[in-house]
Amino acid sequence: MKLNLGAGNSVIADFEPRDIKRGDSLYPLPDADGSVDEIRASHVLEHFSHREVDAVLREWARVLKPGAEYMIRCPSLALQCKAYMNGTWNADVASLMIFGGQTNPGDYHCVGFDRTSITNHLEAAGLRVTSVREDDVPQDRGFINLSLFVKGRKAGAATPARRVTAGRKDTGRAIHVLWEGLQFIHHSLALVNRELCLRLAARPDIE
Repeated sequence: MKLNLGAGNSVIADFEPRDIKRGDSLYPLPDADGSVDEIRASHVLEHFSHREVDAVLREWARVLKPGAEYMIRCPSLALQCKAYMNGTWNADVASLMIFGGQTNPGDYHCVGFDRTSITNHLEAAGLRVTSVREDDVPQDRGFINLSLFVKGRKAGAATPARRVTAGRKDTGRAIHVLWEGLQFIHHSLALVNRELCLRLAARPDIE
């Protein structure tokens, strides 16, 4: 089974379309664990709240088979900012591209990504990134949003972590992180700690 999430009117051969306009749920998904061979999600992830992104990606990873491929397309915040700062987009165009058309409740953009952030979110969900491409499309024939194309695979089946017992040497790689306090606050190490946690969670040798 292959899923085209947020399909809209697009049709991809051999992919089952799923779209909220048709009443389909994109989070959570109704599919069984490890039952999906491939996922494509074009311009849908940015419509979820920034508070939901990690949970959404974990849900998509849940239904993928180990080693299965995925492709995600979403706006590139870096290219969007560049287009505004160099005058290619004025404030009105930038607002439309960054925050969405806002023609209906589902047409709002709630989060922005660059190469680093999308990679961190995906790897934290167990989705390995194999390539990231940014398309700086010329804006001389009408305004077109500027996108990130991310491809990768779900990590293979995890090896259960060994627990440490008294009198026995630790041969496993289990780390438990307890986060207390705010994740985002100025003049603190919160952002540094968050980045370290994301990198730890993405390592294949750590449960």
